[in-house]
Amino acid sequence: MALQNLVSASLTLEQKNSITAKLNELKTDLSFVISFLPEEKKEYLKVGNVMLPLIEKAHDVAASHPEILPAIFDKEEFENDYKLTKDLFPIAGLLDELTSS
Repeated sequence: MALQNLVSASLTLEQKNSITAKLNELKTDLSFVISFLPEEKKEYLKVGNVMLPLIEKAHDVAASHPEILPAIFDKEEFENDYKLTKDLFPIAGLLDELTSS
């Protein structure tokens, strides 16, 4: 079976510089993102397609019944984290699509 050349492309210096600048801008915009070593990642829950419905349900219940939450629970921080997760989820999908292409 013969191999096909599926991609025939090149980047100009201007394109490389533009892409690099945009990626650096993205890193700046996401300055709160933390890098973990692989063994450190295992310690934390990863929010993905499986966990997102559970988080949405927890958010809905917390909003509907705030009295069930213990006083030590930081409702404002939970709301901030929930919103950030919802905002980042479609961005992460685009990045996954880009990196897997």
